[in-house]
Amino acid sequence: MTINNLEKLSANIKMNRLKMGMTQDKLAKKLGISRGCLANYEAGLRYPDRNTLSRLAKYFNVSIEHLTGRTGIFSTLKEEELIVYEQRKRETESYGNTINLNEIDFFSRIEIVDYFNYLMEKSNRNKDRHI
Repeated sequence: MTINNLEKLSANIKMNRLKMGMTQDKLAKKLGISRGCLANYEAGLRYPDRNTLSRLAKYFNVSIEHLTGRTGIFSTLKEEELIVYEQRKRETESYGNTINLNEIDFFSRIEIVDYFNYLMEKSNRNKDRHI
């Protein structure tokens, strides 16, 4: 990981923690790590192992790529991951407009719509960068 990505990771961990109104101690306990360890991640002194990085991303409800500040999904994928990505892409394209949200409870529909709107905004920002 480059210095720049380590700086982005440490800033993103701290920003997400503060956004959730969590102390280092509370988040560390939720993740099963020491407060000192989390403080080192936020200070950019240590890089979390893959398992901890995954738990951080899951807890903050963001991708690992987002958390680490990496841009471009293809720059971080291995060949076998690209194959899975292409399969998932075909699956999602096959859904098109056929997903019936009425079969899901109200609060889950709200979460889906909010997440969809977030993804649309993110997609539009990425398109703007590549123009």
